[in-house]
Amino acid sequence: MTAQLKNRPKVGILLVTNGKNGDYVAHLQMRGVHDYRKDCPQTWPGTYQVTVEGKKHQGESNLEALRRELREELQQSAGEFVLKMLVGDGLKNDSILLHEEDIIIYQLLVPSDLFKNYGIYLENITGGLRPITREDVIGIRLVRPEWRTIIHPYSQNTIIVKPHVKKALEILFKRYPKPGKKKK
Repeated sequence: MTAQLKNRPKVGILLVTNGKNGDYVAHLQMRGVHDYRKDCPQTWPGTYQVTVEGKKHQGESNLEALRRELREELQQSAGEFVLKMLVGDGLKNDSILLHEEDIIIYQLLVPSDLFKNYGIYLENITGGLRPITREDVIGIRLVRPEWRTIIHPYSQNTIIVKPHVKKALEILFKRYPKPGKKKK
């Protein structure tokens, strides 16, 4: 892989729903073992990324890249619904959760029944969705370089992410305090 392809900026979106106790729940996507679109092994199998995440193609705007990634990773109708909710009159700065040199992650609060209504179940996307609560963030482990091409043996019971994903979750749960607590 050339450095030019490897270092392309990424865009992502973290879908958030209201949990049963009124607190927020973020939804991470587990990376599968095989990339069926490219017909090759997936990198970082068994680790989690934000709900939808991918590298921008040359010349793509953030919006164009998000649209493409939403269509690729969610069913088209769900992807279009999410995009309409996120964009409205245009991408807004307040929807940015994390913006670093090589990645920008947007957040979006979606209806709790979005996944059920659009038939997005665990088997419909790469490796499945996992709901993450603020209590889960404490136990998250960061990936290690040697896990790039192998499934980590603890990936079934442990949430393993890249640093930008953990940072985005920490920002999200800090931005939105637990119900009944006042924002500092």
